[in-house]
Amino acid sequence: MLGFSHRSLANFLFWVTQKKWFLITMMVGIILMLLPTPGGLTLEGYRIIIIVITALMLIVTEPIPLPAIAIYILVTEVYFGIGSANDIAKSFMNDAVFFIMGSLMLAVAIIKQGWDTRIALGIIKITGNKTANIAFGFTAISAILSSFIGEHTVAAIMLPIGMTLIHFTSENDEKVQ
Repeated sequence: MLGFSHRSLANFLFWVTQKKWFLITMMVGIILMLLPTPGGLTLEGYRIIIIVITALMLIVTEPIPLPAIAIYILVTEVYFGIGSANDIAKSFMNDAVFFIMGSLMLAVAIIKQGWDTRIALGIIKITGNKTANIAFGFTAISAILSSFIGEHTVAAIMLPIGMTLIHFTSENDEKVQ
């Protein structure tokens, strides 16, 4: 034999089946790179299209985590010479990105501290166990928060609370855990 055990071959095959979409995406990217640049399109434009296609394939199939896909986009833009490392990093570091990142960090902090559970149980305690009342309470809290905080931040805050509400309410409208 070639020095492969049955277990190592099984582990390799398992990895290939788990990461098949990653491998397929990379093959599509390589094939597109080997094709000639379409007429009327610059080489940089064609390479950006390849990056977008492969990134969308990775986002849809999720063979790797989403932050890794963001890093993939950044690295391939630099590698293909689309822009300098500083220019590409600046596009990732504008105010909108920091705002969304801060909103999501706030949502993670709410989950980590258990506030999502407390707020969800508070909504259920105030509104009762009827679906319409819970939805009204959830919407009212969202509306009140939206008058003080940006809508993206409110959405990031209320998403884990909504997920907790779904978790706590059972399929029977009269029964709440």
